[in-house]
Amino acid sequence: MVSIELWKYTPSVEKIFDIVGKCIVYFTESPYTHVALYVNNCTYDATVWFEDRWRSGVRKRNKRVRGHESMVPNEPLSPEIEDCLQEVAEAYVDSGRPYNILKLLALSIVWNTRWLWKKLKWVPFNHELFGEVCSGFVDEVFRKSRIDLFHDEFEGYTIPGQFMELRGWHKEV
Repeated sequence: MVSIELWKYTPSVEKIFDIVGKCIVYFTESPYTHVALYVNNCTYDATVWFEDRWRSGVRKRNKRVRGHESMVPNEPLSPEIEDCLQEVAEAYVDSGRPYNILKLLALSIVWNTRWLWKKLKWVPFNHELFGEVCSGFVDEVFRKSRIDLFHDEFEGYTIPGQFMELRGWHKEV
């Protein structure tokens, strides 16, 4: 089974995460601030977390971690596609690429002018700033598995709220 898990903004005890969440909501005009991929009984997300020390990057949890909303495909994906999604996600976990709050904030700020950047076929700071953000990570995993979730979009422009509007997917109840 495959699902895309989405979380809405909730105030955080950690000041920096609270500011980041508020920025995402403000600039994207969407209540969703985080997204993760669930495939083959594992949840993958790009984030910052505490586990004996602060960590950053793509993490794997060997269980389903449900968001406020879950999107599932209308038709189940084949086991081969599920395995490919997991293989790509695992490669991100192994890569050690960090989560990049700076990239997140830069992409949030340019979101409202994306029409200009689409014409130029360039996403400001997308490749210049090393690291992952949650929505770009999930979109890239699908794209590298030969599934283009957002036609005519650059992966750098993906925001969590867009996953609620996927064609061929529906909200799991």
